[in-house]
Amino acid sequence: MDQNSIHVLIIPGEELNEINQLSSIFEIHQAKALKDLNVQVGFISTNLNGSIYKEISCGIKKLNLLFKRNVHLKVQCINDINLVAAHGKYRTPSFLRLYRKERINAGLLAYKYYCNEFGRPDIIHAHSRFLESIIIAKKIKEQFGIPYIITEHSTFHQRNIVSKKEYLKYIGAVEQSESWIVVSESLGNTIFLNIEKFSLKLTKSFLLVPNVVDPKFRYFEKKKNDNFVFLNIASLDDKKNHFLLLNSFKLLSDKVQNIELRIGGQGVLETKLKDHAKNLGLNNVKFLGSLDRIQVQNEFINSNAFVLSSNEETFGVVVIEALAIGRPVVATICGGPEYIINKKNGILVKPNNTKELSDAMKLMIESFPNYNLEEISSNCIDKYGSKAIGQKLVEIYSMALK
Repeated sequence: MDQNSIHVLIIPGEELNEINQLSSIFEIHQAKALKDLNVQVGFISTNLNGSIYKEISCGIKKLNLLFKRNVHLKVQCINDINLVAAHGKYRTPSFLRLYRKERINAGLLAYKYYCNEFGRPDIIHAHSRFLESIIIAKKIKEQFGIPYIITEHSTFHQRNIVSKKEYLKYIGAVEQSESWIVVSESLGNTIFLNIEKFSLKLTKSFLLVPNVVDPKFRYFEKKKNDNFVFLNIASLDDKKNHFLLLNSFKLLSDKVQNIELRIGGQGVLETKLKDHAKNLGLNNVKFLGSLDRIQVQNEFINSNAFVLSSNEETFGVVVIEALAIGRPVVATICGGPEYIINKKNGILVKPNNTKELSDAMKLMIESFPNYNLEEISSNCIDKYGSKAIGQKLVEIYSMALK
């Protein structure tokens, strides 16, 4: 099938709407990459804990009867890509099984409305952060005969919090898919190991298609200042291990002058981390809070190097964003960075090792003049840019539709 005639409907792993785009930023970048290749792309999304949107005519009575509450469909536009979103408020969100069933039913109604408005898609691309989106895709195939592929992002697998019962459902959905994509080899291997622990079997092999880097992230020269600036952008939670980062930076600060650490993001540990930095006497650490995409880009431009201290990552999009702008990276071996970082673009260290991370940051300062920043950027974009990833996906869609 000619790529210009392929119509792809994407089901994000999390809620997507005009306001909340960050949680599905990977799916948005992927959709833009496909659109640039003249592929017709659309979204459907469900959120049953969100705000109520203005009611439109299609299927609302049926929807209200099904859920016995207010759930509405709304057509939105995300970066010139059509989205049909099903929104509402769920009365008893603690009943996960019932909530999941309602969300799946909402997804099916969103699909029907999408077809009425924008035509029947050729293929569904479901992004999994766990289960609901791929179950919706499976149900669409069963009811309407539309093939689907899956891209897996979820860290649930790495955290060993997926039950045997959930894996049985997951395996069923993966086996019925045309292709099963993972964003890193480490993630795919972890899923197989987890399935084997439950004495289950998955026969389908995974395809490796990494996340796409935002096209806005390209090479910029660093603005000159007196300090060597390390940047970290991440949610302030346990798995990002900022306590390790602060402790390592304290060791570095005791040895090296004119350095700065800037931390972007927010999360449940924000207050504790700020207190910890204060107790360590780190007046050269700045917490930046929540950043929009332009602010993130500017922080990269004003930094010398990026540092990642995570315990686990399925891929590490922020790593390729740093590289795309031409910033070398110090990162822990945590599931994603070890497949991205090499001697030409950064330094890898073992996780949870304060001294090793501190020594690596010191080595980064000393070796920084030896890095070819423009080459780092061009190599990253060649591998993870929208054209490269978009073409890989088009090939997968075309094979699925033969």
